[in-house]
Amino acid sequence: MTRRLHIGGQMAADSWELFNITENVGVDHVGNAKDLSRFRDRTFGEIYSSHVLEHFDYRDMPIALKEWHRVLDSQGKLFLSVPNLDVIFKLFLDKEKFNKQERIKFIQMVYGGHVDNHDIHNVGFDRDIILDMIRQAGFAKCEFVKELGIFNDCSKIEVDGQLISLNLIAHKEKLEDFINPPVEEEEKSKICKDVMFFMSLPRLCFTDNMFSAINAVKGLGLYGERFQGVFWEQGMENLLEKAIDKGYKYGLAIDYDTFYTMYHVLDLYNIIERNPDVGIISPLQPRRGNKYPMSGTFQDPRGDNVLVSKGGFDGGIKPVDTAHFGLTMIRLSELSKLKKPWFQSKPNEKGDWHRGHKDADVNFWIKCKSAGIKAALAEVWIGHLQLMCSFCGPVEENFVTYHEEINTVLEGGLPKWTIPKSFKEKQVLTKS
Repeated sequence: MTRRLHIGGQMAADSWELFNITENVGVDHVGNAKDLSRFRDRTFGEIYSSHVLEHFDYRDMPIALKEWHRVLDSQGKLFLSVPNLDVIFKLFLDKEKFNKQERIKFIQMVYGGHVDNHDIHNVGFDRDIILDMIRQAGFAKCEFVKELGIFNDCSKIEVDGQLISLNLIAHKEKLEDFINPPVEEEEKSKICKDVMFFMSLPRLCFTDNMFSAINAVKGLGLYGERFQGVFWEQGMENLLEKAIDKGYKYGLAIDYDTFYTMYHVLDLYNIIERNPDVGIISPLQPRRGNKYPMSGTFQDPRGDNVLVSKGGFDGGIKPVDTAHFGLTMIRLSELSKLKKPWFQSKPNEKGDWHRGHKDADVNFWIKCKSAGIKAALAEVWIGHLQLMCSFCGPVEENFVTYHEEINTVLEGGLPKWTIPKSFKEKQVLTKS
């Protein structure tokens, strides 16, 4: 039987276990919802939480979401409702329609009612912020809905015909479900004739992710080659030329630190086949140490300023000027529009390699735009392997593991509970 947890619940309900920070009739579990250590991993099939998440502060809120993610089973769902600041602020500012007493209620929706020590709001959400938090917690998919349709609570409140809540369902899905089924032989026979892949590899590298490449190219029957060494631009150009000489239609550039499956490759292939005017297609891949994708549009002809890609897709693609080579499909016939060398670094106006210079990859995208080669971002999501540094959490959080990006740590961004006492007390260590 599927177990269901209602976080913040106060009234007993069939098939739902109630979890609340205060004792009450019908409450099954009393505690702070950022710590669900009493439950094993994958205990619940569903979790429901309405107007609870905003009570955590900025440090505890992501911890709580990760805990909720942890205790959901592999196909579990999180039914979540939080105050929608976009709507509430709009209502509050309409002084012609709402009197002072009504506007005070809007303030309480933002800051909490303060009826007890727990009825205080510490964070706020709009659509983009809550979506970002949900994804960072590890949920695979999120859908906004008008109603959660389970309990009669704040998630249903409307003012002036507008819901004051963001209601959503977040799904925790197993990636294995997407990579096991084989590709049909008819699809495989077509793509393996059209696509040659090539990989940029250092002489020594991590091997954790090599099975992304092995499983993808094996599953699709693709031929490919690698290049190594410090002369990246030479390797790229040489293998693109080889793909042209061998009669392939597309070259597929792959970085060894990219996570993908053969179905991601198949999606890219299908998209570029449907769009014959597009010369280069790249999937969504995050920048290293940055929350935005490695893609955008140039704000000037020299490509000095790049506006990051935002907004939706039209027919599965979005025009861009620059992207990446993590898993990028290049229509080889389009390269005839470029003057050689295709890949070449360029110094700045002073002739040096400081600010304003163009690396070979960026200069390639500038050349493509100048030559009229259309580049596009595909509605395809791939991963980017990035080194993380893990710490045990503080005592009060039961040492739950905390992750931080390595660049942040190397620049001095340590979690405050891990800072050595000798540093905090400004003591000098003596030799023993």
